[in-house]
Amino acid sequence: MQFFRQPGGERKRPCLRFCYYMVCRGEVISGNGWERVGKALAPHRILAPTLDGFGDGWGEKAFARTSHHAQQIIDFVAAVDASDLVCVAWSFSCHPLLLALSQGLFCRKAILFDPSSDTYLEATDRECFREDSIAAFGPLFAEIAEAEDRRLAQLSFTATGSLDAWVDLDETQRELFIGSAAALRSALMGDASPEALTLNALARINSPVLVASGENSRKMFKLAASRLGSILPCARSIAVQDADHLWPISSPEAFAILIKEEIGAAC
Repeated sequence: MQFFRQPGGERKRPCLRFCYYMVCRGEVISGNGWERVGKALAPHRILAPTLDGFGDGWGEKAFARTSHHAQQIIDFVAAVDASDLVCVAWSFSCHPLLLALSQGLFCRKAILFDPSSDTYLEATDRECFREDSIAAFGPLFAEIAEAEDRRLAQLSFTATGSLDAWVDLDETQRELFIGSAAALRSALMGDASPEALTLNALARINSPVLVASGENSRKMFKLAASRLGSILPCARSIAVQDADHLWPISSPEAFAILIKEEIGAAC
């Protein structure tokens, strides 16, 4: 794996103007959660939709399937000028983006950070993924039915990264996650398992893909990233030094620099 180092050197601006489309992550917050990343990417155009089931208005509804989210992505892209589009996904959202790409969506570049599905893993790695997932989310599931929304949001941070990232947020940022707690319960307790992505489906993806994973991310995310990097037709893998799964939240400006440097490197 190639390592992307945290900011410190000269920043390279993208050679081309591009539209930038970002989908949400497994914390099921709204597109507003990308505000700091968007500011760091200015003056480029930022498209950050809220997928069905994400945000604070879906707690009493069934959580949408990934095939539904994939179709939303396809429909959304069809409504904009996608001639110079970069798609960025993190965690949960990597799966519907990959599904959309396998169904014919094309973008200039797809950037995935810490994909979180085991459907394309081989048997041994799938078992390791599930063991790590149980270890990570066990405390959350033990309290999911009774925990207050703030407590559930905190547990989701502990499960996927560390509580430090939660402590470092200001209260306005925390409210995005607290307000999405009902949606998180719906996603975790409902039938939201991702549809399988077969090797044949992944082989149909023609867009160039960067698969990035945090050096300090949990094993399950590293397994998914490593597998995708090895089987996608036009993929390249990197590990991000000193980053864990919550890096896009804890270091949004650094996350934006990775995106800008990756697009600049493609020119």
